[in-house]
Amino acid sequence: MTTIDWHELTHAYGSAEDIPGLFARLGGTEDDDVWTALWSSLCHQGSVYDASWAALPQLTEIARGDAPAARSRRWSWPG
Repeated sequence: MTTIDWHELTHAYGSAEDIPGLFARLGGTEDDDVWTALWSSLCHQGSVYDASWAALPQLTEIARGDAPAARSRRWSWPG
């Protein structure tokens, strides 16, 4: 995720520079809040943004169980 210029991308609330930090927080005690923030930012009321597409590789790793957050806790999307 370090090769993506997140500050140049947008999500529902503006700059997507916060997305890598949200992914980094997964796997802790705040998972529900972090997933809510990710979902709200990347797929707000069904709309998607350039950051939504850029986040797909990381989301895929998590879904496949290949990312640290996925190994620490299985998840399901809010909604």
